[in-house]
Amino acid sequence: MNKNQRVPSNRSLSAVEVKSKFGAEFRRFSLDRSKPGRFDEFYGLLQHVHRIPNVELLVGYADVHGDLLPINNDDNYHKAISTASPLLRLFLQRKDPGFPPDLSTPHFTLLLSTIWSQLKRRCSVQMQQIGSL
Repeated sequence: MNKNQRVPSNRSLSAVEVKSKFGAEFRRFSLDRSKPGRFDEFYGLLQHVHRIPNVELLVGYADVHGDLLPINNDDNYHKAISTASPLLRLFLQRKDPGFPPDLSTPHFTLLLSTIWSQLKRRCSVQMQQIGSL
């Protein structure tokens, strides 16, 4: 075995790395995939790590197919955690009282689509640069 290759430990296999974006701020942390807890605990954790305890949020994530999906209950929270590979990318937005409290709002959908397009473009450029080496 090559000395640069790593064999993942059981501990790292059970951890889910989370990258959370709120405004221009990013936060990274990990969760135990086998004990994700409840959505309301996760929601409180997001408010804590972003230091926004009194801000109501819309939480969305990019799934393995690139679809932008909401996390707003235990079921879709557990689905997001169980399918994250290797990273769970979260997009947070302050709830807008002028829109219904879900991720189907035009503003949030446009925001997530723009972010996702930028991520895809960056990956494409990086792959082209690697291919030209």
